Amino acid sequence: MDKTSDAVKVADDMADTAKTVENADDAINVAREIIKFSDEEKLLIDDLRTSGIKFTEEDMLFVTKDKTDPIMWLEKGNDGAGLKYLLDGDGRRPGHTDDFWRAFGVTRKEIPEFLKEVISQGEVISNK
Repeated sequence: MDKTSDAVKVADDMADTAKTVENADDAINVAREIIKFSDEEKLLIDDLRTSGIKFTEEDMLFVTKDKTDPIMWLEKGNDGAGLKYLLDGDGRRPGHTDDFWRAFGVTRKEIPEFLKEVISQGEVISNK
């Protein structure tokens, strides 16, 4: 079983226990529960650190590479960036939780793992 499959199983087990995820903080907590960075992911974090790119490792929900090779990551975020912004918006505009559900059948709690899988395994259709 690969790491994604393991993470999905853990997330499914947690979902059975948690029942619902009602806000961004709950989704973040679910995502943090399944995070255990692999050796490969630790190397990506080291590469980010060496490059001088600003990030907060403690807030990182995932790190991966897309097929064109740049390192991509998602942090817990706030009202202006990261998962919280993606889920709930900035207070003036709504987030995209409903969009993920309508387009892909992905629930709030599944969004971080879904994004990681799409970024790392999906087909790049544009670099713009």
